[in-house]
Amino acid sequence: MRGYAYQLYTSALAWIELRNQEELYLEVAEDYAVAAQGALKAVQVKDTGPSTVTINSEGVQEALDAFVDLVERNPQTNVFVHYLSTSPIGQERAVADRAGGKPTLEYWRSAAAAADVAPLRKVLLASGLSERVARFINARDDEALRNDFLKRLQWDCGQPDLRAVQDTLSARLATYCSEELQFYADDGEDLVGTVLMHVLDTIVHGKPRRLDAFGLRKLLENATTVRVPRIAANAILQQAADRLAGSQGEGIATPTVLATESDLPLPAILARRPSLLTRSSAVSVVLERPLSPGVPGEVKR
Repeated sequence: MRGYAYQLYTSALAWIELRNQEELYLEVAEDYAVAAQGALKAVQVKDTGPSTVTINSEGVQEALDAFVDLVERNPQTNVFVHYLSTSPIGQERAVADRAGGKPTLEYWRSAAAAADVAPLRKVLLASGLSERVARFINARDDEALRNDFLKRLQWDCGQPDLRAVQDTLSARLATYCSEELQFYADDGEDLVGTVLMHVLDTIVHGKPRRLDAFGLRKLLENATTVRVPRIAANAILQQAADRLAGSQGEGIATPTVLATESDLPLPAILARRPSLLTRSSAVSVVLERPLSPGVPGEVKR
């Protein structure tokens, strides 16, 4: 179950990473495959714990056979296979199983770039490969084998374990929802279960078992949309229309900086200020007395 859970999470991650016009095929010869513009990238996913991966590992032998099978069934397509494993590349026990004195899968990477292909060819043909893989190798010279075989198989070993992949999926989905859909990041983290369930449902019931970028967007939008019954929606729209119709006959107040005092409403409750009223009356009395004839402008009490 742990290995299958790992496949689900990595498949979900691959779905999020899809670009427009790319399609993700689940469990088609490999655990999943990405098809786009005449190219097919198949991925095998292995959560193999503390063990190591060598040319003699069963999963590696199966990946080589699956690659040749995909090439033969898709002659017009550029086929690539990625072998994704949590285990690191290990060294073969027998010296004869090592290429150039190194772990064969490490030498594979060197030969795919520029190193001599002959040592790797010798080890591969002696490693008990299937008949069609051996035939595929023998049909090509060193340069053709490099281009048609070595460069198209990638050994992604020592990958993160299940817990790390779970955290990566949660973070990647939060980023996707925030950047692509303008949701809160927390919404993305809460949707991990929704995405995994859809991947699982596609594997079990989908025909074809295919996912694309638009389908992911649609799934997430539907999962975060609050649906209202049509009768309730109509009632809400009617209320809004009634309010709009009722306000059409009313004047629209324009904002002003100054307002006439008489237009300002008084507060509902007035508090009496006896001391203030007394001072106001005294001032009024003083100002109403006539000026003294002897001293202009002077007010006498």
